[in-house]
Amino acid sequence: MFRLPTLSEIIALFWQPTKVVHAIKGIETAAQRAESVVQFNQKATERLSEEEQELKARAEKVAAKSADHQYEAQRAARVSSRLRELTA
Repeated sequence: MFRLPTLSEIIALFWQPTKVVHAIKGIETAAQRAESVVQFNQKATERLSEEEQELKARAEKVAAKSADHQYEAQRAARVSSRLRELTA
């Protein structure tokens, strides 16, 4: 015999797929957020790498200038010493 479904059975039929749809949408949203986080992290890593290269270049320039200044100071000391010898 055929019987009509009860109201609670009808609601259950429609309610379960709705839960699945909401779960799928939630998973998709989480995946999109994770993708956004990954992209953000990649860009941040690239920026940090660029900044690191810039800082290394600056450090090399400072080291080169320091070496130049040290050489000039030694040269000035030699010239000064030589002048003292000549004037003594």
